Amino acid sequence: MLSDLRFALRTLLKSPAFTVVAVLALALGIGANAALFSVINAVLLKPLPYPDSARLVRIFETFTHGYGSVSTPNFFDWRRQNHVFDHLEAFSNGSLNLQSGGEPERIPSVVATAGLFEMLGAKPMLGRTFLPDEDQPGKPQVVVMSERLWRRRFGADPKLLGSQITLEGQSTTVIGIMPARFQFPPGSLTRTLWMPLEFAPHHLKERGSHWMAVIGRLKSGITLPGADAEMKQIAARLAQQFPDEQKGRSIWMRSIQDVLVGDLRPALLVLMGSVGFVLLIACANVANLLLARAASRTREVAVRAALGASRVRLIRQFLTESILLALAGGVVGAFLADEGVKALVALASDQIPLSSSIHLDATVFLFLLAVCLVAGVIFGLVPAFQSTGRDLQEGLREGGRSGGAGMRSAGLRNALVISEFALALVLLIGAGLLMRTFLALNATDPGLVTRGVLTMSVSVPDDKYPETLCGGAFMNRG
Repeated sequence: MLSDLRFALRTLLKSPAFTVVAVLALALGIGANAALFSVINAVLLKPLPYPDSARLVRIFETFTHGYGSVSTPNFFDWRRQNHVFDHLEAFSNGSLNLQSGGEPERIPSVVATAGLFEMLGAKPMLGRTFLPDEDQPGKPQVVVMSERLWRRRFGADPKLLGSQITLEGQSTTVIGIMPARFQFPPGSLTRTLWMPLEFAPHHLKERGSHWMAVIGRLKSGITLPGADAEMKQIAARLAQQFPDEQKGRSIWMRSIQDVLVGDLRPALLVLMGSVGFVLLIACANVANLLLARAASRTREVAVRAALGASRVRLIRQFLTESILLALAGGVVGAFLADEGVKALVALASDQIPLSSSIHLDATVFLFLLAVCLVAGVIFGLVPAFQSTGRDLQEGLREGGRSGGAGMRSAGLRNALVISEFALALVLLIGAGLLMRTFLALNATDPGLVTRGVLTMSVSVPDDKYPETLCGGAFMNRG
């Protein structure tokens, strides 16, 4: 094998133009596949960054035309009546006015029941998370902060822990700093403050007010369909007990990863198929180059066969050369994939969940190696069989190639060219249809005059503007 590798390396170095063209063609195909696989690996294949994340599920209330958030009384009834969850917690996304550490800033935040961090198995980098009773009314206000906000806004000052900051005009104690890798909701890097969710007395009576998200951790041995069946029974009892608010309502459950990925899964798989076509085109292209190059090596192959080299030995030599080409293409493709991933994350981080975890890791490199080996075999087999299947005497003659062999080789090259055109045509048609759809959507009249119209979101502190009319007066002051 070492002898084959040395000979293959010398052979490829003797034809630098051929080698460079082949490596670049393969690098484009392999790099595109590696880049997209890194996205699929991070979004679809890897478990979420929580212990035993497969047991985490989101629970929605369904109604006649869809599904959505949960009311406070229903959440507490689910907690009391279910036998399938170790934890059932509620949360709501929002934003808070941070008035410490610099200019006032609106910070994306999460308010959640006290058991959220325990359910997620999340440990703080500094300090602690919520105590079991800190979501009860009347308790002092506390906040857990992300490492990113702590570093950006407060210079990573360890003295911030236990000190007071001003949130929404109220003094709040910083009790913990979460590590940079922690994200909740999953896939969101923007949520950087977490506070206990305090239920006002009127929340406990408003069964028709649906505003919370609910997440649960299944008990060991409980399956999602089994939990779904029990929760639907609870929902049916509540519908009978409170027909005015709950009539026609039920429950829908999905794993948290399915909720996170949503409709992105089929889109990623379609894109993976598309870049797979690109790799096949590259393989067909390189196979064609190898077939054309094999014509000049007819005499070499015939001499080696005459000296006793078996056909299997010759095929192994050709495959060694093709796999060496593929590995070289893989090395260049890895650099292209790394740059492609960085560009993709920069351009589409808002559309791709868990974008911060997309990178070329060990799994991607193993995939890259497998692609190189398979590609090397795919585009190397046809030239190998073609070159070693010719008549020995014809190969030893001056001029080397017989008319029949030349016709067979030309036929194979034509077949490869046709396959390249067919695959490229499929990709072009798909791209054309997508572009046509995009242009049609872009040209659709929304029925609104948007030119020169701006929108903004303004929030005023509740302690200074406790009544709705006061807030309206503030907005109208300008």
